[in-house]
Amino acid sequence: MSKWKETIERIVELPGLLYCYMNRNYLFLNSFSKGIGDSLMLSALIPGLKKKYPGRKIVVQTPHKNLFRHNPDVAYVARKHLGTTSRHFKTGYHVTPDTDETLIDQMAQRIGIDPVEPSPRIYLTAAEIEKSGEGLPDVFLTICPEGKMGFTRNRKEWGFENFAKLRGLLPEYRFVQIGDAQTPLLPDVIDRRGTPLRTSAAIMKRSTCFIGLEGGLMHLARSTDTRAVIIYGGLIRPAVSAYPDQLTISCSPDCSPCFISKGTHDVCESHTCMDSIAPERVANLTRSYLRNELSELRIEIAPV
Repeated sequence: MSKWKETIERIVELPGLLYCYMNRNYLFLNSFSKGIGDSLMLSALIPGLKKKYPGRKIVVQTPHKNLFRHNPDVAYVARKHLGTTSRHFKTGYHVTPDTDETLIDQMAQRIGIDPVEPSPRIYLTAAEIEKSGEGLPDVFLTICPEGKMGFTRNRKEWGFENFAKLRGLLPEYRFVQIGDAQTPLLPDVIDRRGTPLRTSAAIMKRSTCFIGLEGGLMHLARSTDTRAVIIYGGLIRPAVSAYPDQLTISCSPDCSPCFISKGTHDVCESHTCMDSIAPERVANLTRSYLRNELSELRIEIAPV
C-alpha cells in the first residue's frame, strides 16, 4: 500500500477507533511486529480472549487489516495505535536455541489466556474463493520459493534453483506461484505473484498443498486448512513454529537451531542445514505426503 493511501485509511478509521477507546467494553489486541505470520497468529488468541472476557468486544490493531476481515469474533480492525490502556493486550514471544514452547503458547501466556485455538484462522467468503480460481486448473499445488530475507538474512532460504529443480521433479502436478511480485518466476508455473494476501489465501484454499519455507505463508496455509510441505532447514525447530498436519523437512547440524527473536543474524556462510536437503528427497516426500503414506510428518535430514 502506498503512503498516501495508508494515510487516508488511517484518517477514515480514526472515528471508529476513538469510539472503541472511549467504550470500556472493547479490548485491544495489538500486533507486535510487521510480520504476516505474527499478525495471523493473533487470530489464534482471540477465542481465548473471548472465553476469559465473555461479552467484551475485540479490536485488533495490525498492519495487515485484511487478514481479519469477516472474522466473527473481531468487532473492529485498525492500523493505528493511539495509546496503551489497561484494556490493551500486547503479546509476543521469545525464541532462543533452547526454546521448547510453541510461538502461540508463548503469545497466549503473555496475555494470560489459554490457547483455545492452536492455529490461526482467516475467514474467506465463498465469493472470494470462487473468484480466486479464475484462470486456474481444478487441481494444483501452490508454491513460493522465497521468504523474508531481512531479519534472518539467508538462514531460511533453500534457494531458487532448488525450487526450480523440485518443480521439474513433480511433472504430474500443475503449480501456481504466489508471493511477492519481485520474486523470480519458477519455470512451468501459473503466475499469481503479487496478488493481495486474501487472494493468495483463497488460491491456497483451492489448492491441494502449499510448498514453501518457514514463515508467513506457512501460517497462511494453516489458516486456510491447506496442507503444506515446509522446507525448514535448521533455523528454528519445527516443534516451536510449525503445525502438526504440515510436512516439515529439517536438518540440524551442530550450529542448529540458530534463530533468536531478540538480536541480529549474520549471513550464514556454511548453509549446511539447507544445502543438505536435496530436491529429489523433497519431491519423494511430497508425493508420499499427498498420498497419505507417511506415518511421521517431522522429517529430519542428516547434515552433509
